[in-house]
Amino acid sequence: MRARVRKILLAESSLLVRQQILRFCKQKRFQVHPICKERKSHGEFHHLHSRLLQYPEKFMEYYRMRIDTFNYILNNISKHIEKNTRNQKTPIDAVERLALTIRFLATGNSFRSLAFSYRIGIATVAKITREVCAALWTSLVSKHLNRKTNEEFIKIADEFYSKWGFPNCIGSIDGKHIRCKRPPHSGSMFFNYKHFFSIVLQGVASADYKFTAIEVGAYGKQSDGGIFEASTLHKLIETGEYEIPEERNLPGTEIAAPFVMLGDEAYPLRKYLLRPYSKTNLNNDSELFNTMLSKSRKSIECAFGIITNKWRLLTKSIETDIYGAELFVKTICLLHNIIIDKEGVCMQTLMQVQQTIPINMNRQRQYNRSSEAATTIRNNFKEYFVQKNVIFT
Repeated sequence: MRARVRKILLAESSLLVRQQILRFCKQKRFQVHPICKERKSHGEFHHLHSRLLQYPEKFMEYYRMRIDTFNYILNNISKHIEKNTRNQKTPIDAVERLALTIRFLATGNSFRSLAFSYRIGIATVAKITREVCAALWTSLVSKHLNRKTNEEFIKIADEFYSKWGFPNCIGSIDGKHIRCKRPPHSGSMFFNYKHFFSIVLQGVASADYKFTAIEVGAYGKQSDGGIFEASTLHKLIETGEYEIPEERNLPGTEIAAPFVMLGDEAYPLRKYLLRPYSKTNLNNDSELFNTMLSKSRKSIECAFGIITNKWRLLTKSIETDIYGAELFVKTICLLHNIIIDKEGVCMQTLMQVQQTIPINMNRQRQYNRSSEAATTIRNNFKEYFVQKNVIFT
């Protein structure tokens, strides 16, 4: 009995010791670390930002946008990210918060690396980047990534025809795998066919490489077609809530055709979504259609290429939880649209991206049962290109 009591007392005392050790370890040695107190004298922002403003080309290189675009974003979100002064402490102001977040998205540097260079705590860096991205999304998504109206879709279709030669097209659609840290207890749900963990960005792009619709967060193991059919965009189209215009005649003909999106072989054939003809038993007319579709789909491929080239976070594994990764990717897509609206497309970047786009990716979709109406619509577009005697340069 005494031995049993002695064991219980020893167990209780060791538990108390462990709790005291943990409590001691959790105690902060500093309210603000001495290194962080040097933020205004040695921090990267305080002795570099003002100099960059004097050299616009260097500002562009550092922040991936012009000074006026940076100020436009700042003016729209500053009231949402500014902090009040408390306990006689000077908070980090809005411009530094935005600069830190843009630099994180542009470089993909770790929170720890940014914490040392900006002289800010690691937890503070993580908090600031999320807060700024959330404020940016809330404040500017309705202006630069809003759901398109009937008239806007018609304008997009006219631009597609003028630039790419494909009539009645309201966008090209594709998916992009974004590397992420494997969420706990997720098994193989996020493990994709390229053999890394990812979430999927599904995007629809207009003729000028801007995103007209995005959806982020699908499992990496899903196919593009499966992601589309499970997406909000698909549900909106099927229920008629997506304002796609009524059909109109193809240019210079009496062939009536609906407005459509363009996908690759991984997507299903629908009345509002065209995919290439199967490469088996492909005749000249079908090959002509496939070539025109592939050519016009470069808009979404280029859009993905531009954001990857500019925002280097997308080239690395995003070391946050899934919700943080989704927020950062959405913000990058929004910044992409803002920059194009304010500055246009950088032709040098576009030319670099176009040289890296893979040609004729053969991704077949199994069990693709298309309706007779969808097949007829695709055949009508094929006949249009044959009648027009399209010549490729």
